[in-house]
This record gives sequence, structure tokens and C-alpha cells, in this order.
Amino acid sequence: MNKIMTLAVVNFRSIAGDSRRNLSRIIEYTETAVTQGAKLIIFPELALTGYTSDGGLQSELAETLPGRSGSEVAELTRKLGVYVVFGMPVCRDNVMYNSLVICGPGGIEAVYDKLHLTAGDAGWAAQGESLPPVIETPYGKVMAATGYELLYFPEVVRYAKARGVKLLISASALEDKGMGAAWQKILGRHVGLNTLHIATAN
Repeated sequence: MNKIMTLAVVNFRSIAGDSRRNLSRIIEYTETAVTQGAKLIIFPELALTGYTSDGGLQSELAETLPGRSGSEVAELTRKLGVYVVFGMPVCRDNVMYNSLVICGPGGIEAVYDKLHLTAGDAGWAAQGESLPPVIETPYGKVMAATGYELLYFPEVVRYAKARGVKLLISASALEDKGMGAAWQKILGRHVGLNTLHIATAN
């Protein structure tokens, strides 16, 4: 197992409703990060569509995986031999989910449907039915959840620790509103108590 992994966290404000432009940016940022040695590139929650509680917009832009966006990112990660985590609305059996898609050298490696919904999420997305998947990588076990879940549900972090996760990914869409320092403190406490690493993109 490789002990050192270079990762990139991409913090950007998605263009609400413009999934084509956002997908283009995801691909561009991934390609740039790889030129700098990144093996894992992390994007925010709902990076593909922009974080909004507009259920009509999310429904219009949701894709049934692999879909156009999942296929393009998966093709890129297969070609480059890297991992990418990004958020998007997913439609499965006519049910909408706020999901994180994890792509890697094998294509789409896993999908996590957000389990703990905000009030805004609940207006359009169904609650996920499974715990976050743990991904085996050459660098150790990796797990992804949303920033809201790490902020308010410490059991998510404890679960990651119990599963032997070395890196916990936080794909976030949190507005600061003066909470930035408190958020960093909470994440730091999670790291100290659970002896794992957390990487967050917002």
C-alpha cells in the first residue's frame, strides 16, 4: 500500500442550473490537478448543478447513472488512473437523491445517497437508504459524506473510524455565515478523537 497520496480539494461556486458548464469545470480542474500530481480530486456537494432547494431545477438536471456526466468523469478517471468525488442529483427508479459519485480507475466505483438531509434537501430529495460506502484504494480506505453530516452527525465519523477509513472526504455546500472558524474546530476535533484525516471541498 502506498503511504503518500497527493490530493486536491476544489472550492468553487457552481453556476446554478448550468450542469454542462459545471461539468466542463470539473473536468478542467481534474486535468489541472493531475498535472500537479493529484491522485484524488474532491469537489463540493451538488457541484454539477449548484446547491439549491429548487426541486424543479434539480429534477430537470438529475441523471440516471451512469448518465452523461457520470460517464464523462468516469472515462476521465479511467484514462488518468485517479479518483474524483463530486456531488450531483441522481434519479433512480423515479426517486430523486442528493448523491456523491466516486469515480476511479475502474469507472464509477461507488455512489452515496445523502442519508441525513437538510430541510432544503428534503423538499426534493429522498433520504438515502445505505451508510456511506468505503472505497479500497492503493492508499488505504476512503469514505465520502457531506459537510452537513460531518458537522451535525458525529456518528458518521465514528462509523468511518470503525471501518478502518484513513481519509474521510467532506463534500460540502455550506455557506459561511460566520461559522467558518467553528466548522474548522469541529473537523479538527473529529480528526483528533478518531485519528483519521479529513479533506473538505466547499
